[in-house]
Amino acid sequence: MAIKPGSAGEGGDLVDTIGDEPAESDAGSALDAAITETVGDTPVKVLKAAPIGGFTRLTELPIDIFSAQIYGFEGTGKTIFWLKGGPLPMAIANLDRPLTQAHLGVLKRERAEQIFFKNLREGFDALSEAEAVMIKDQIEQMLLKNLDWLRGGTFMIDGGTLFRDVLKLADPKIGPQLTAKGRFNPKDKASVNAYIANLMSWIQDKGINLVMTSHAAWSWEMQKSMDDQGNARNQLVRTKQMYPKQDDICFERSNLVLLMFKRCQCGANITSQDGTCSVIHDSLDPKLVNEGLHQGRRHCTRIVTNKFATVSEGSVWEDLDWATLQVLCNPKKAADYIEAVS
Repeated sequence: MAIKPGSAGEGGDLVDTIGDEPAESDAGSALDAAITETVGDTPVKVLKAAPIGGFTRLTELPIDIFSAQIYGFEGTGKTIFWLKGGPLPMAIANLDRPLTQAHLGVLKRERAEQIFFKNLREGFDALSEAEAVMIKDQIEQMLLKNLDWLRGGTFMIDGGTLFRDVLKLADPKIGPQLTAKGRFNPKDKASVNAYIANLMSWIQDKGINLVMTSHAAWSWEMQKSMDDQGNARNQLVRTKQMYPKQDDICFERSNLVLLMFKRCQCGANITSQDGTCSVIHDSLDPKLVNEGLHQGRRHCTRIVTNKFATVSEGSVWEDLDWATLQVLCNPKKAADYIEAVS
């Protein structure tokens, strides 16, 4: 496509050309309905103006906006990762642990001054329906009152796991059932899913990067085992698989999903609740293991979903930084970069 100055429309219009000559469009293409005009002695097809009703031409799409989910266990660096590199300015709706000097200590002063947060959950009592509605309204107002300020920056919901509970309690159908300690009909959750989907799309449409952090938990499964008397019995056993404590709709609507976890300094996974690495935990005689080789932890990130460049999905990165993530989200650079560092 090229801009032909002097054609219909002030400042020139989009013209379909190949090199310096007009392109021949296939039958049935959008340009077949375009207006044919003459520029000099050359007939060209000029795209029609946008239809009435608030349409946007596809070529006028804004820069790619992140809609990201980050999940993992406590202390894996979910919040800090985005604080250190996410687009500025940044506003944080905090439903997780309070931010501390430890968070501030990893940031440069000039960057920290462009990050603002609001604690929305300071009480220690159980979350009520009324408080859930209040928190939901506060998040909406934070966005509505700061649309221009946030455009191009980041809105973070730190504590997406609690945000999930907030939306359920705030729902007029599900909330009363949860308060009464009852079970709700999964079909009633359709309205909550619709709200989340609309909220995420709306934030992106406004040109604001969205990120939610969520906790992870080990999954459990029922297994059969034999007791001392030889009788079979069912037993709930914790697996080595983790899952995000967040609704599926959030992941479906996100273009980037990151799992953050820790590995032992030796490279083995941490799969036990006592904090030992799998080498020590699975050893027949842990006393024979050199514990010095298994002290210290590495912060790792697995790219679960990357709709910008799917070639990076499934890859694991130690101490991933924002600059590297940007390369991995670039469809023109991701494959070459992965090949260069592998």
